[in-house]
Amino acid sequence: MKDGERPSRPTDREETLEEIFVGDGEMARLMRAKDWSKTPLGAPQTWPNALKVALRLLLTSRFEMWLGWGPEIAFFYNDAYRPTLADKHPASLGMPAQELWAEIWPDVGPLMRKVYDNGEATWNPRRSSTGAAICTAWRRC
Repeated sequence: MKDGERPSRPTDREETLEEIFVGDGEMARLMRAKDWSKTPLGAPQTWPNALKVALRLLLTSRFEMWLGWGPEIAFFYNDAYRPTLADKHPASLGMPAQELWAEIWPDVGPLMRKVYDNGEATWNPRRSSTGAAICTAWRRC
């Protein structure tokens, strides 16, 4: 092993929830406590590595961030994003985006579909028909 290199993790063992949902913030704790097996996503240990890596980045960022995953666009977010959700937190964790944002879905739904269908990042600094600010960038990994 060269200087500065870290040993690779064994691939034959299942990752723990603490390794998938890193950190000691509220959202990491809520993600570890949630029974994901009751959601369409299933157990976190079975999730694609791309999702696990994205969640590690999300949970360790101090910037306001959210991530949508899968056909239902299951909603994940970090501690910095909680104030945006107001009283929708913590029930919004893992909720389908269309259900979570029903009041602004006519505005944000097509933007999300553009990402999912075309792989195009989008950003829209305008307000929805309800007056809610829509200033979010979406990008599919």
